[in-house]
Amino acid sequence: WADKIIISGSIRSTYEDFHWKPRLSQALQLILKSNKPTYAICFGAQFVAHELGGKVKCNPQGTELGSVQISLTEQGQKHPLLKGFHQNKKVHANHHDAIMKLPKGAVLLAYNDNSKVQAFQYKNIFASQFHPNLPINYLGELFTFYKLSYLSRGILRDEYHFEQIIEDLPAGKSSYQILDRFLNQ
Repeated sequence: WADKIIISGSIRSTYEDFHWKPRLSQALQLILKSNKPTYAICFGAQFVAHELGGKVKCNPQGTELGSVQISLTEQGQKHPLLKGFHQNKKVHANHHDAIMKLPKGAVLLAYNDNSKVQAFQYKNIFASQFHPNLPINYLGELFTFYKLSYLSRGILRDEYHFEQIIEDLPAGKSSYQILDRFLNQ
């Protein structure tokens, strides 16, 4: 059994059915019973919120992509993983779904204009909509791979918008300290 657990991102949406969803639901219950420190990232955060009675849907504000600013709530400013992570710090994002309502008992820690839930705490689970786990070069390659799709779907306005996102990726690396804190606490 692990000392710490990470529930990662996925290309899936938590409100869809997929063959491994029931096993992840069972794992979530074991995680809660174990009280092991757990970090749920992007899909992981959405899954935790959804499974515990929150609401997740395709974000009406649109896809959040690149380095985005977040703001911390008062509780977020005091949270051990976010403490000292000043207001409006940039983090890496790549998601089209959003947590619209937190489950009962969850504490909102961070938000922004695009996603009213960027991070929350539920018992032993810290969850973030953003990605503190993806290296800049990987994100650049991923965005480049999907560039034509993003352009055709209106996620990217034009080539210049794409270049701005790529150039701004280094600004989001400050979120790596959050994952480091989780792993080393």
